[in-house]
Amino acid sequence: MNRSFLRSSLTTLILFQAAALLGSTARAVSFDEKVRDASAIILGRCTAARSEMDPTGRWIVTYSTFKVEKALKGAHVPEVTIVTPGGRVGSVHQETVGVPSFRQGDERILFITPTERGSSVLFFDQGAYEVKRGIGGEAIIAPVASSLLLMDPQTGRVMQSEDTPRALRRFEDDVRSALSGEVRSRELSRSTAVPVRKGTAEPRSSVRTFVTEHPFLLLLVALGLLLALLPLVRRG
Repeated sequence: MNRSFLRSSLTTLILFQAAALLGSTARAVSFDEKVRDASAIILGRCTAARSEMDPTGRWIVTYSTFKVEKALKGAHVPEVTIVTPGGRVGSVHQETVGVPSFRQGDERILFITPTERGSSVLFFDQGAYEVKRGIGGEAIIAPVASSLLLMDPQTGRVMQSEDTPRALRRFEDDVRSALSGEVRSRELSRSTAVPVRKGTAEPRSSVRTFVTEHPFLLLLVALGLLLALLPLVRRG
C-alpha cells in the first residue's frame, strides 16, 4: 500500500476522531455547582412535548411542558416549559449528544437555566435526573442515561459522574446543604473581601482554558498535523 496514502488516511482518521471527541465531551460539573448556577430546581412530570423547526428552518427544537410537583429551588409555579435542541418534525429527526429528551409521563428533577428561547436544562444531561418509583412509591433519584463523556477539568481525563442514585429526601437534603454552603460562601467573601486595583487581575485566557480542559484532544490534533507534515520535511 502506498505509504503516502496510508499516512494521509491515518491523519484524517485521527483528526476525525478528535473532532468527534470534542463534540461529545463536556466538563464534569459538581453537584454544588449545579445547585449554585441553577435559576430553579423542580420536580415535575412531563404533560406534553412538541417539536418544531426554528425560524431559520435549519434546526429542530422541542418544547416540553412539566407540571411542577415541588420546587427545590426558586418560587413554586404550576408548570414550566423546557426548550431543548433536537427532535422530530415529520420525517426529519435531529439529535444532539448530551441533550436530554422528554416524553409525556416522564417524571424528572430538572436544574433550570434561562435562555433566549426560554427555560432550558442547565448543563443539559448533567442537569436532568430521572425519578424512579420503588416499592411503596418511594422516589429514587438517578442521573439520566447519557452518552456524553465527562472530562475532569484539572487532568483532562474521562471520569465517571459523581452522582449516585439516592432517595428523594436525601436529594433534597443535598440541595439544601449546597444552598446553605453558597450562602455561607457569599457571607465569607463579603467579610474578607480586599479591594483590588483595576488592572491587577489577569483575565483567564480562553485559549488557556481550552488547553487545560482538552489536553488529550490537542495531543491527537498535534499528532495528526505531524503525520501530515512529515512528507514535506523529508522532501526538503
